[in-house]
Amino acid sequence: MNFTVTRDGLEDQLLAAVVSMERPDLEELKWNLTKQQNGFKITLKILEDNLLSRLSSASGNFLGDTELVENLEITKRTAAEIEEKVWFSLFYYLYFYLCLFLSLSLAFSLSSFLSFSPS
Repeated sequence: MNFTVTRDGLEDQLLAAVVSMERPDLEELKWNLTKQQNGFKITLKILEDNLLSRLSSASGNFLGDTELVENLEITKRTAAEIEEKVWFSLFYYLYFYLCLFLSLSLAFSLSSFLSFSPS
């Protein structure tokens, strides 16, 4: 295990704390997307291990092994579905950071405007 504290990690923690106070809906969206991404990684690892196990135990003509070919098709289809969902999640990550940037910029601008006193 690596317990090194990095600047990026601290920034992410601070950002999460600010977002959870200002926009809990966006923080929940980010948390759900992160959880979904981790599930995708686990699913892909399981599929990869299963496929490699079948390939290593197969003998002779691979095309003749219908179970292996079917497993390969399922793996291919599932990987394509996950790739599509990853792109969709990436869009939501971008949306998350854009909303965060806009809300913080608006809050800063509004507070600057309200504290402005003409001389």
